[in-house]
This record gives sequence, structure tokens and C-alpha cells, in this order.
Amino acid sequence: MRESDCQDGRGTACRAPTFRKLFFFLFLLAGFVCGYDFPAGAEDSAEIFIPIVGPSKLVLDSNPAYINDHTVFQAGDGKWHLIGITHQKVLGGKLPVPWAEEEFIHAVAPALEGPWTVLPPILQVDRKLGETHVWAPHVVYYLGQYYCFYAGGGGHWTSMINLAQSSDAMTWTRYSGNPLFRDFYDARDPMALRDGDRWILYYTKTFSREERRSTVAYRTSDDLAHWSEPGFAYVVRSLPATLPNSQYTESPFVVLYRGLYYLFMCTPDLGYQATRVFVSKDPFNFDEADEITTLIAHCAEVVKDGERYYLTHAGWFYDGLYLADLTWRPAGKFSPAMRFANSGDNDDYLVSAGKAKKIRWGLAGQHALEAQAGQAIEYAFPIPEGVQGIRVVFESSGKYRIKVNGEAAPDSMEAGLGDSTLQAIELNQARLWSSGKLTLRFEDSGASAKDRLKLAYVKVYIF
Repeated sequence: MRESDCQDGRGTACRAPTFRKLFFFLFLLAGFVCGYDFPAGAEDSAEIFIPIVGPSKLVLDSNPAYINDHTVFQAGDGKWHLIGITHQKVLGGKLPVPWAEEEFIHAVAPALEGPWTVLPPILQVDRKLGETHVWAPHVVYYLGQYYCFYAGGGGHWTSMINLAQSSDAMTWTRYSGNPLFRDFYDARDPMALRDGDRWILYYTKTFSREERRSTVAYRTSDDLAHWSEPGFAYVVRSLPATLPNSQYTESPFVVLYRGLYYLFMCTPDLGYQATRVFVSKDPFNFDEADEITTLIAHCAEVVKDGERYYLTHAGWFYDGLYLADLTWRPAGKFSPAMRFANSGDNDDYLVSAGKAKKIRWGLAGQHALEAQAGQAIEYAFPIPEGVQGIRVVFESSGKYRIKVNGEAAPDSMEAGLGDSTLQAIELNQARLWSSGKLTLRFEDSGASAKDRLKLAYVKVYIF
């Protein structure tokens, strides 16, 4: 591959040498959604698109280990590579210990669908460098070299972002100038975007020692080795920080699509598989008001193969690497595009909840509403005129039925027992909101106390 092949691309990785420019990205998806008024960050001349993800297929079974944050790219010989966090699964319902993630899984395949062959692990933790773990690799190709950025730990307030390089995507050598930089608190999950003549490295960190807000930070570079001081591309201001480690921002991934930038960001405290998507005309400025959808996927990556986009995703509690088709749907122009009802913490849009109890929900100290036997929790959301479709995303557990303005919801089914689940339903019949509001009724159908309906939050996106 010639050096010029990658210098003008706006993707994360070039598909060496088959294509000159590979927009390596895009990230999680699901859904079909969103009413939207063009945000302050989006140019009036650019049309907003909503990322839609198709059914997922397990393409690499990693059992008895898991795969978490990862990167997928195509090398010069045409083979696809996977590099990612891995560790043996923890049984008995216990959470994994991320500090024990000390090497990366490495696998290759002739196509994204596989078959994938697992190779010996790479980039084992380097104690002499001060690394305490290796997290969240991201690979780009530039000037004849593959660059693998990753988080090396080293201390909550002195976390390292490090670099390894390779000429063949097989043998990796750490950069002699590591760490590239240190930041706080548990700075992690780097992702590099080629934007014109500059590189932008996105990662997550805490806002400051005094304000423990979750953020997506960025730094810029001309050579991938020397980086600017940090700025903030996104700051979470609407959710209370109960943990110091950037709890609401994980796995940021930015894609440039048809003139606008799309930030995909995992928010585990709104559901382990919750990936929120924001849009802006400015790669350095995403606003909470510019959220356009929530995708059901964890640590998703967007990969482009020819003219087709794909989503890869994985996580602690799953069987390996998953692959899904990704498409883009034009959005309408409505504002606000998203309505959020945080079930246990406020009464926004809540019509009735019977004798529902407020219960503690999740590790972040949030709450949910738990219905009594046979009772229901009902919300009503205002809907403007001209809406073509609606996507509803909610986190729940127990057994229940859903009704939309008195009708059984399409794709409605009784939820499984036990663990909380992120769900989504798509609505495209305008009569369901012709009155100017959308009424959602969640009816408990559990046979025992352990099956009771629990509802953590509801999001409604219009388009």
C-alpha cells in the first residue's frame, strides 16, 4: 500500500491495499427511529440518518472465555483481524473482574462472517511499563503501519493510553514513547478517527477531580504519536454521577456519514446493552439534546466492507463476537426527538402506577418501579403532528404485556424471568398516536413475586 492511500481517508482504518479509503467505523445499532429537528451541531444542508441494525449472528464462539471491547479490521492480505479484551467467564452470577484482563484475543478470518481462527493472545500486560491491565484496543492503518491504541491502566488518576505498532498485523511491538499520555479517572476506550489532515483520538474519562461527571474526551495529532491536551466532545449533565469512573460513557465510536458526525456511546448504567447515538456537524461537540436513538448492543464497532456497513458487538455475558448488518434511515425534523421517562426516579409522563413500589435498580443507585400482582404502569408521551414512526426503548424485568393506546404492541411478548433486559419496539401506524399522544401500558403478568414487572426507564424516539 502506498503511503498516500490512507492520508486522505476519513475512516479509522484503511483496508490495505484493496481499497484506498475504508471508513472503518460505525457502531451499534438497532432500530428504526427518530423524529428530529436539526441540532445546533448539524448543518441545515445535511440530512440526518438513523443507524438501523439487523439481526445479530454469533460468528466467533469464544467460550469458555468472553470477548469485550474489541477492534475489527482488514489487513493487506485481505484477511480480517479481531483484537479484543478477553478473560475466562465468571460463573455463579458474579461480575467479571476487569482488572484481571491482561491480554488480548487475536483471531483472523477470510470474511467478516468467518470462519474465525483464534491465534495466540497478544500484548500481554507489561508490568515494567506500569500497566495493570490491557483494555479496549482500536487499530488504524497509516503510512505503512498498523497502530493499536489501548488502555493500560496504571492508576485511577494516572491511567495510561498506550500504543503498539505492526507492519503485518501479526507481530506487535509497543511504542518506545509509551505512555502516549495519562489521564483520569480510569481513562480508557480509545478510538482514532482520521478527519481531514488530522487525527482525533476519542476516549472516556472523568470531567475533573471536583466534578465526577462522565465524558467523552478527545485529543488531536498529526502523526498518531504526539497528542494535544484534552478537550471534551461530550459531557453527561442530566444523569447523577454515583461512581467516579465515567460510569455513563464507554466505548465511544465516531463515524462521519454524509457530512455529519455520529457518536455511538455505550451507557451500561442505562442497560448493559444500551448504546446511545448522537449527531453533530462538529466532531468536537456533541450535545445531550442531539441524541437520535438507542441501539441494543454492547461495545459495538462499525465496520465497512465495500459499500456495506456492519456492526460487531460483544460483552462479558455473551458467547463471543456478534455481527449484524447496519443501514441508515433518513430522519424527519421534529423536536425534541427523544422523550425520557426515568421510571423510579421521577414521574415525567407517568399517568398511573397503581400501587407500584420504588426499588433500587442496578449498581449506580438508580431506581425502578415494581408493579403489584396484576397491576400496570402507564405512561403518556406527547407526539407532534407529521410523525412517521416511533421507536420505544425500555429496560425491564419480570413478566408483562404491553399495550399501545389500548392495543397489543406489535412484536409484544411476555418478557423472560429474572435479569433485566433492554427491549425495543417499532411503531409505524399513525393511528396509534393520532390523538397527539402515545399511551404505553405495561401490565404485570407474573405468576409469583419473583416474576413481578419491574420498569427502570422508557425512551420514545420519533421520526
